[in-house]
Amino acid sequence: KKIWSATTCLVAATTTGPRKSSFLASALSFHRGCSSSCNTSYTRRGLFASSCNTSYTRRGLFASTGDDSSAISSGSSFTTHSSLSELLEEFDYDALILDQFGVLHNGKNALDGTIDCVERIALGKDGTKKVRLIVLSNTSSPSKTTLDRLQTKLGFDRSYFCEAVTSGEEAGRYIQKTYGNNNNDNKKSKFVWCTWDVSNENVPDPAAFLELLGPNVEPTVDISSADFVVAHGSGAIRGFGKDQVGSDATQQQEEHEIISMGSFLDDGNLGEGTPINDLLGKCADRNLPLVCANPDMVVQYHDGSLKHMPGKIAQRYQEILESKNGKNDDELPSITIYGKPHTEHFEACLRKLEEDRTKQQTTSDKNSEELQQPLRVAHVGDSIHHDIAGANAAGVPSIFIVGGIHEEDLLSPQEEGDEKKETSSAEPSKTSRRMPTEGRLREFFDREGITPTHVLPVFKY
Repeated sequence: KKIWSATTCLVAATTTGPRKSSFLASALSFHRGCSSSCNTSYTRRGLFASSCNTSYTRRGLFASTGDDSSAISSGSSFTTHSSLSELLEEFDYDALILDQFGVLHNGKNALDGTIDCVERIALGKDGTKKVRLIVLSNTSSPSKTTLDRLQTKLGFDRSYFCEAVTSGEEAGRYIQKTYGNNNNDNKKSKFVWCTWDVSNENVPDPAAFLELLGPNVEPTVDISSADFVVAHGSGAIRGFGKDQVGSDATQQQEEHEIISMGSFLDDGNLGEGTPINDLLGKCADRNLPLVCANPDMVVQYHDGSLKHMPGKIAQRYQEILESKNGKNDDELPSITIYGKPHTEHFEACLRKLEEDRTKQQTTSDKNSEELQQPLRVAHVGDSIHHDIAGANAAGVPSIFIVGGIHEEDLLSPQEEGDEKKETSSAEPSKTSRRMPTEGRLREFFDREGITPTHVLPVFKY
């Protein structure tokens, strides 16, 4: 282990009473008429790009950068560790909030050593301290679907996770509450649905998300009848017939139109003449609001390629709206984004971890000294902009995984070349255990204006 400078282990305290909400809402909406717990003015760029032109409140936990910092920083100090066991030996965390992509799996396979790591700390095997685990993910899948897939597709035992908090679940509940409580049974709310191609086995099942919305909301490809837009996936625009209310097999057969997004998933092309750009332009002509169920811009697939996510669709829609209406927020429809780095999602994880601890206590343990102590919680993630920035803003210590989305930024060309030689096509889940030099890490963190509490090469015990 190396400690580049003195650092204090920050403890995220959870309580059974109400917690003061941070100024970042779980979804930030960009028009004056939409309620939000945000009391700070945001640039639209701040949601989508790697930097934001806003200073962030740190709740007294993190030192201010002293100016309009481009992002959230936990200070200039961080610790590095060769393994999770080494980190936990010194920093006695009771619970971990786990990102999925780049930490647990690559979309198709569990990453090398992660199944064993999860089992060891969840069960407290071989003298290991038992650690509570919860998943926090910018997936457009519902929470239950996410946990089911971790077990059935990726080999994790879902019982090792007390819960999952996903951007898809929160977005779906918002849509149901906002558009699905229609007392007029003869009139349903309709939305333009940018979603996934069901033939792609590596993406979430669109039907699971649709079920969250309830019977009074349905997708349509008829923009003239739509009430809002949903950026849920990056494969197709899907619409159902007038009598559709759900997503079972019979109803899916009656789906009347699917419009391909072309090559967007692979190349991120949303330029003039592409199907999705033309559709968004027509939605902007009607000033339709948009809900984004996954704010990610790109993710790294199992084969090392970068795939383009719904966050880019929301960003492009914002650009089209501004080109048509100018940048006056009073004249623009809302763009509501769910997922990290918004701190409400981290706070939801803290509450659920505390609820799980309370639930697991026997009656005689309810007044135990252990239960009276705050949980010591850290978040594990590979995205400096979503995971680390969000954890820092929420006052949660962060564990940055080098071998994820930023690996190419952090490994030198020589190291990267060596790593490719070591990783064969027969080992798609192999992950690097290399740790960049102190200088390279510090340069990267300083450039992004975001510093984690700890650094690990991979999530491996």
